[in-house]
Amino acid sequence: MMLGLLVKMFLYAVAGIFFGIYCPITTEKIVEYKCKKKNIKVPGYAWSTDEKGLCVLITTGIFVSTGYFFPGELSVLICIFSFIAVIGALVDYRVRIIPNEMVVTIFALGVLYNVIEGGWIQLCLSFAAGVGTFFLFLLAARLTFLLTKNFGVGAGDVKLAFAASFAVGWQRLTWFYLGIVIALTAYLLLGFYFKKLKIGSTFPMGGQIMGGFIAAYLLPVLLPLL
Repeated sequence: MMLGLLVKMFLYAVAGIFFGIYCPITTEKIVEYKCKKKNIKVPGYAWSTDEKGLCVLITTGIFVSTGYFFPGELSVLICIFSFIAVIGALVDYRVRIIPNEMVVTIFALGVLYNVIEGGWIQLCLSFAAGVGTFFLFLLAARLTFLLTKNFGVGAGDVKLAFAASFAVGWQRLTWFYLGIVIALTAYLLLGFYFKKLKIGSTFPMGGQIMGGFIAAYLLPVLLPLL
């Protein structure tokens, strides 16, 4: 039993390292593809060793945690979600684009995840939760525009929030929102501390939504250990 668990953790760690190494590479490929599709110049960016190492650390930590706490099929799906989430956050940070292809992939895999975990009833309830999140983000976009005359929440953010909140399942919706709040708070605190943000600044929301996406799976199983 213990040997099997150790082997499983080792395999998930290797997978996490592998996908972490490919995070910057995949990000740049998607950035190039989306920029060419929109006929805009591809912004240059040099990845530092620390940034590459952080990608490996994040994916490995998520993969190992997922492999430990979740059964086979679900753990594989959550690992795929995690890789997509990291890439999506990086792409949005680089060029402020949330690829529609990524949103569709999350939604499609979310159908599979919900059916495996809870059957058709969970699928329907999770879809309802996603629709609720969709309208909540639309409301946030409207309020932001009325207050600042800028759409602080873009169409891509709204679509991503719908797909991600659907994929995590209705029973994790509160964790999804909590994860977004934690990610947003951390982003703002660090941004102001390092003087990257100021009052009135706009910033990409993809990373915070993706943070809530992964937090919805991991927070419920990790917090009891603290």
